[in-house]
Amino acid sequence: MVLDELLSFRIHFWPSHFPIEARYYEYRATGPSLILMSRRISTPEELRDFQQEVIRREQRKEWSFLAYYEPFDQEKSLNPCVARETIYRFWSRAKEYSYMSAYQVRRVHIGKSEQLDELAHECGRLYSQTVISFWRTVRHKGIWLKPKHLMRWHTSKKLHAHTADACVQAFFAAMNSWRERRKDDPDAKPPHKRKRYFRIEYKRSAMSLVDGRLRLSNGKGNTPLVLPWPWELPNTVVIHWTGTEYEAIATYEQLPVHGPFLPGKVAGIDLGEVHIAAAHDGAETHILNGRLLRSKVQYRNKLQATLNSRIDKRMKKGSKGRKRVIRSKKKQLKKIEYQIRDIEHKQTSTLITTLHQAGVQTLVIGDVRDIRQGLDVGSKTNQKLHQWAHGSIRFKLTYKAQRLGMEVVLQEETHTSKTCLKCGHRRKSSPRGRVFRCTNKQCRFVWHRDGVGATNIRYKYRGDFGVPHVVGVMAPPTGLRFAPHTRVARVEREAALLQ
Repeated sequence: MVLDELLSFRIHFWPSHFPIEARYYEYRATGPSLILMSRRISTPEELRDFQQEVIRREQRKEWSFLAYYEPFDQEKSLNPCVARETIYRFWSRAKEYSYMSAYQVRRVHIGKSEQLDELAHECGRLYSQTVISFWRTVRHKGIWLKPKHLMRWHTSKKLHAHTADACVQAFFAAMNSWRERRKDDPDAKPPHKRKRYFRIEYKRSAMSLVDGRLRLSNGKGNTPLVLPWPWELPNTVVIHWTGTEYEAIATYEQLPVHGPFLPGKVAGIDLGEVHIAAAHDGAETHILNGRLLRSKVQYRNKLQATLNSRIDKRMKKGSKGRKRVIRSKKKQLKKIEYQIRDIEHKQTSTLITTLHQAGVQTLVIGDVRDIRQGLDVGSKTNQKLHQWAHGSIRFKLTYKAQRLGMEVVLQEETHTSKTCLKCGHRRKSSPRGRVFRCTNKQCRFVWHRDGVGATNIRYKYRGDFGVPHVVGVMAPPTGLRFAPHTRVARVEREAALLQ
């Protein structure tokens, strides 16, 4: 993508000047599944017409809006007649675009100390002053102050200047979140509570890395915070309290992988609720067993229902017993959430490692983002579909594949689980159970249902979907079970042990 200045991700954005450049994705039936397009907009009338056209095209699933940019440079313009490139389709939505930005997060437990307590308390004092001053000005003067006003108003001699600014900016970030939420929830409340302790945020200007130690400045004349750091210098570091100790969250920016990609195999991946993912690379089929993940989700639902019933029906509001059970509920649900996250990470790492060792360079993932829309299949199945974390699985597969230099593409997957690999016949209904059985009396092909879906996704990307491919009997898929002791971050852990 051309690195121009970004104006907005919103479709109904109205600029202060013209011309601007609008970029969007166009879905194609042949060739690359998604093409990045651009259009020059010189007048307000053209912008209004373009916005209406985007709404119509997105409803028909022909376009997907990306963003507005400036300045428009004819030599840089992404003219579809000059340049075409395949884009990851999940980048087409503004919310997922920000979610998929190429940032790596590293979490480090740093224990507890008096210095950290003092810094967190000072950040809490600064945040509380911001809350009080902002709402007091609104109440008495009717003026809604901006971040620049309060960043000049409230400073601290115990913190770095940019750390103090981050405390003020955190309040305004919460204000923006409230404004977005109240569109759907009129009862949503803005940030108004004071904080005795608050997170400590360090920006790049307050960091230095010397001899494996990260030095975080707290302003002139103050003792810096020094952490053992066997990694490279991060962009930001946020220190927060986890309930038992302090944790440092470091972010590293990584450029997204757009190519050129090395030639290699193409693997189709079919995401599922029973089995996490099924992959076919043209020679072998691998299936991630998702039974353990489903059992964790089912146990979480049962536990939450039991505790909610106990809290709402048997306990008096405001009582110590009720508060104790609520704390226990949060602790148990948090533990299960960590277990679910651990399973997803280790299973996706196993699949990506297996495919990379097999020489796969392109991952084609089935697009199931709209599977819940307009679908009512009963209360139990509806709950399974709405709790199916396909977005989290897709995200983990994507960034792990990109780290190994693999290309990732989303592919529309209509009828991929109904079409026979041997004769090309399409079933009228989806297969029952985990076995695909062709309804063509002259074929009667039988194979694993998720393997059929993954193979057809691969064929659909190549442009030969529905064409008979199988001549004899296909080998059964290889199951990849959950390995509880898989070392996901082996290199980082070994580097930490050497310090």
